[in-house]
Amino acid sequence: MWQDDILLIKDNPANTLHAKKFFKMKKATDSKHERREPTYSVPEQMDKLEYFSSLYGHFGENLSIIKEMLGIFKSQIPITLGKLERCLHDKNYKGFYFEIHRIKSTISIVGLPALCELAMILERDSYDATNIANIPEYFERFKNQAVADMKIIETELEKLSQSVA
Repeated sequence: MWQDDILLIKDNPANTLHAKKFFKMKKATDSKHERREPTYSVPEQMDKLEYFSSLYGHFGENLSIIKEMLGIFKSQIPITLGKLERCLHDKNYKGFYFEIHRIKSTISIVGLPALCELAMILERDSYDATNIANIPEYFERFKNQAVADMKIIETELEKLSQSVA
């Protein structure tokens, strides 16, 4: 019985974080609880204050690093979109999954919440290629959001160029 594992976790306070994850997992698989697939929703409109919050949170006042990271990310967007487009065209869902998984982490660090949500949906749906029907629609949204976010990045880069002259 999984309650026996509680004693093992209580004996070692270092396992607190693992205990929380363990109990969430146990609740999800316990016969008394219904197991559901995770659902993601794409925000209709994001508060601009949320953009880049993770990036500024990690690097604080080091504006030159933030500027450099945003510039690199912006230059990689068209390359990554091209790779994803080719994978989708070739029905290479493993390749698509690899690329979307790779870029999702970077999107999260840069702090583009709407794009990150779409990346999570595409990652989930392409993982084992069993839920591919919605990928074209969500990829189109992803591309549109990427273009919109590139404009926001350009504006931020202009501000940073004035600050880091």
